[in-house]
Amino acid sequence: MHKSIFIFIVIFVAVASTVNVYLILNDSDWSERTYTLWNFVVAILFAVWAVKDQESKGSKFLDLGYVYFVAWPFVLPFYLVKSRGLVEGITMFLGFVSLATFPWLSGLIAYVYFT
Repeated sequence: MHKSIFIFIVIFVAVASTVNVYLILNDSDWSERTYTLWNFVVAILFAVWAVKDQESKGSKFLDLGYVYFVAWPFVLPFYLVKSRGLVEGITMFLGFVSLATFPWLSGLIAYVYFT
């Protein structure tokens, strides 16, 4: 189950990146509401992934999805390191951070190189 959520996260990020690049190339940008919605949805998706990952491993590290939602930049690396080890946990967390920032980064690259 958590793998399908991760695939959805990747597709969601790809669509958001494409929309952001399109907007940048047409001299526009995301509104503040859209950016806030992006952060909200990403936090929810990461929290759902973490809870489903715990369930698939039979772990009871943090049973509160709300904690992941509110503080995912702090709680998620701790969970990943505790459940997967230092190197793999940090690598996975950096992957999650790159997924969260990829639309912004793709828009920045489009802005710098194409406008």
